[in-house]
Amino acid sequence: MSDLHTDWVRDRATSLTSGDPDSPLTADERAAVDHIIGDAELVALGEATHGSGAIIQATERVLRFLIRERRADVVILETCFSATQTLDRYLVQGEGEAEEAVVAVGG
Repeated sequence: MSDLHTDWVRDRATSLTSGDPDSPLTADERAAVDHIIGDAELVALGEATHGSGAIIQATERVLRFLIRERRADVVILETCFSATQTLDRYLVQGEGEAEEAVVAVGG
């Protein structure tokens, strides 16, 4: 990674204060996410490891902020296509239950 990239990451690095997925981002967390995203039209969220409960919960908090407050209208999931069908039906058509839809994609 070049110094430019390293500086960009260091300038934007932040910690989330809560792992509770139902806890909205704090004002400082929202400001940090806004600083990272800026006016980007495409945002990708990565993770250090797959299957970590803490990372999944932190990601949920950030996604909730992006969808509710930043009005993100497209979310792409790294998961099996067929597993997303239940989630798609729940989100788009209001069919089924939220928990069933999330479990179907491995959440």
